[in-house]
Amino acid sequence: MVQDKYPLVYVRWKDHTADGKWIDIDKFHKPAVIHSIGWKHKEDDEGITIVACYLIDEDNDHNVSNAQYILKSTIIERIVLKAVEGKK
Repeated sequence: MVQDKYPLVYVRWKDHTADGKWIDIDKFHKPAVIHSIGWKHKEDDEGITIVACYLIDEDNDHNVSNAQYILKSTIIERIVLKAVEGKK
């Protein structure tokens, strides 16, 4: 199963901001705080890649969508989420 190989994680991280309309610069001058959830697919010294969707076909090929690469220097919090067994 996907969650056995790739842990499901919640990541709270800082991102750049931009705005093209007239703004109050004092209220604007701060990073956006982003909340992301996905399966951690890869990790190295600089960052992690999480993905929201996996497609595993009959040839056992793995395709993903909605991938995010997050620099570790921007991460505020990271939590590994536990799966809860549901009714079958």
